[in-house]
Amino acid sequence: MTDQLPEEVFIVGYRYRDNADDVSKLFKLNRPIEKKDIIEVFGDDSAFLKPVESDIDPYCVAVYDIETKHIGYVWMLQAPTMRRWMETHNEDFISIRITGTIPAANVLLGVMEEPLDVPLTNREFNAFDPSWASNLPGILRGDSEECLDMQLKLLCKELSKAKKWNKIFEKSISNLFKSIPLDLSSYRHNIYMELFVKMRKSEIKEVREKSDEMLKTLLYRGSKEYMKWWTEEWLTEYFRKVSEGHLFKLFEAAHYTLDVVEDLLEKAPANLYHLYKADKIEFVRRLYYYALPKDAYDRLLTLLAVREALLENEEDSEMQGTTVTSKHDKEFAKCFNFPSEFTKHQVETVVKTFYHGEHADLALMEITLFDHGQLKKRNSHTALVNGLVYWGLIKADEEEQKQIISGIKDKYKRLPTDGYKKWDDIFINDKNRCCEMGKILGETMKYQR
Repeated sequence: MTDQLPEEVFIVGYRYRDNADDVSKLFKLNRPIEKKDIIEVFGDDSAFLKPVESDIDPYCVAVYDIETKHIGYVWMLQAPTMRRWMETHNEDFISIRITGTIPAANVLLGVMEEPLDVPLTNREFNAFDPSWASNLPGILRGDSEECLDMQLKLLCKELSKAKKWNKIFEKSISNLFKSIPLDLSSYRHNIYMELFVKMRKSEIKEVREKSDEMLKTLLYRGSKEYMKWWTEEWLTEYFRKVSEGHLFKLFEAAHYTLDVVEDLLEKAPANLYHLYKADKIEFVRRLYYYALPKDAYDRLLTLLAVREALLENEEDSEMQGTTVTSKHDKEFAKCFNFPSEFTKHQVETVVKTFYHGEHADLALMEITLFDHGQLKKRNSHTALVNGLVYWGLIKADEEEQKQIISGIKDKYKRLPTDGYKKWDDIFINDKNRCCEMGKILGETMKYQR
């Protein structure tokens, strides 16, 4: 089977257009959508796709109805092929017919009047210079990405030969959905698109149904909630792996000073470094839509992580205008925004009140301190535990510290990523405990998320 575009065009973003209220009527019907329903909303079932310029997405393709009202956009994993086809054939637009919806994913469905019988085109940012930062001492590539590749290959292999639903499919697809937020590069975008097309065309009913679920999951990756999660959790964890692993030592041995690293970053694709310094969430958003080639993606994030580690080393001697005079203060200052005696006193009170050996309680303390604006990063597990040990608030040798950090991480995985006051009732006990900790922090350390 040749991996080609799916027959349907997936139209996203209708909820943010002027006629969203009218379009939403199609998603509320408790029966199959008919042509007359579509005509009632759009005036006709015909529409057209047209490339538009966008600061965010270099492959943006907009969708307009017959009256040229802006309906939404072509899904970002389909847009590059359509846009390049139009450019190659000197066409200004592609005609489609609107045929239905996928309510769970808030997607309008369309069908091309003249199907594009072309292979999938890689979504790679054209402005990338392959020679940029090509001789780095090392690159961080996570074990999780290698595991994801194995999952994808296994699933593709099973899809090619299986004739019915089985436990391998069920487990592989379940694991795949859990792994989707791992990567923002064009390499991963293209793999997901190819796999999605295979699932969409599968002879197995359950696999086709799962393709809709996969579409929903892939679409959700572009949401504001995920952008925030990527910034606060994924990006921070990526940086931690570089700063705490052997990779940073390779850069130090190769004499990569802050000036050298920043000079390379200044030449990064699409001015992404300047955006990173100005607004990290917007940086992650651009990184998502640009979907850089894998090499550029890995080089950029590795250099950013090395930069953060170099800055942290420089700041060890002075944090937030407070001169660091001891090893205790230095560890404390690594993760706290305001490493003062008052902060230490408040933290000491929280620890003595709530920590009785349960690692989960330290995880809730860390979340509370971050939500009250005291921690620099939400998942400062290592720095926080080191600080508490050096300060004498908890006693643990090196091996015990690793166990504590592992316990905190395990608890984190089972908690929402937004502020604790927004947690659902299923987390009510944890939420109440965070609220009690927040009361001890008092009015001078108010909840800020």
